[in-house]
Amino acid sequence: MKKSYLGAVCAALLLFPITAVAQQNSSSTTRAKETSPTTKNDLSTATAGADPKRDNGPAVPGKASPRPQGDTDPEKWSFEVSPYIWAAALKGDLRVRNTTANVDASFSDIFHNLDFSFATAAEAIKGKWRVLIDENYINLGTTGTGPLGETTDVQPTLNFFEGGASYAPVIIGNKHSNTNEPLPPVFSLEVIGGLRYTHFGLGLQRGTNPAVEGSRNLVDFFGGNRFKIRPHPTVTLIEKYTLGGGGSHFAWTFSSTVDYRFRKCLSVWGGYQVLSMDADDPSNVVGFDGQLRGLILGVTIHK
Repeated sequence: MKKSYLGAVCAALLLFPITAVAQQNSSSTTRAKETSPTTKNDLSTATAGADPKRDNGPAVPGKASPRPQGDTDPEKWSFEVSPYIWAAALKGDLRVRNTTANVDASFSDIFHNLDFSFATAAEAIKGKWRVLIDENYINLGTTGTGPLGETTDVQPTLNFFEGGASYAPVIIGNKHSNTNEPLPPVFSLEVIGGLRYTHFGLGLQRGTNPAVEGSRNLVDFFGGNRFKIRPHPTVTLIEKYTLGGGGSHFAWTFSSTVDYRFRKCLSVWGGYQVLSMDADDPSNVVGFDGQLRGLILGVTIHK
């Protein structure tokens, strides 16, 4: 008996909202039929009274949308700040005057002798344009080998500062993006250009010989491309390369990262980065011909 009673109550609870919705739809249909069609004059009045700045519905094909596709408003400046860690291994030939050393240090070797490291990147974005800044400072100690295999104490200080701009001539929008829910493009190609300032401070000591020290500053021009592919609105695959020279004979960089944007204002990313530079000239006190390469991890704050 209790089961029959409970069944009847459940059936009544299920039927009640269905009946209410049906009555509401029926009432709406009746009111719609009783309402006279909008005249041409009424339509003109309504159009004239509409607020042109207000979004009155989904974007109409061929009509300018108040918010084009993208994760930022193209009419306003937006900003990204990205502190990061570059777990770079150092490999190459270092020189101070006539004293040279070959270094092949892994990140674990560098980490144990790391005195101080600071790295952050920032971007200012408006439409298809971006202003780019990247600062990476490393003060460390490691060991290398001399021409005859002698152990050499190596104390390098490296500072890389990049400033430049990018322009995106190719942007493929997300077909599911609309006025109410703008989505970032599924693909974009940027052309990058700028300057890289490099400071080398280097100290070398071989055995009981006196240490030799020196420093050098140089500026390189660079240019390249950055590709962004979004298999999902929250996931971005980023490939970037640059080629350049000037103060150095030749320098190139490459990075491949994955960015996951789990909040509107926050994302995490990681990947691999390489910087290669040939900056050894006998006329200079300090020379470097080698690479920094390794894993890179960071956080981006979107504003």
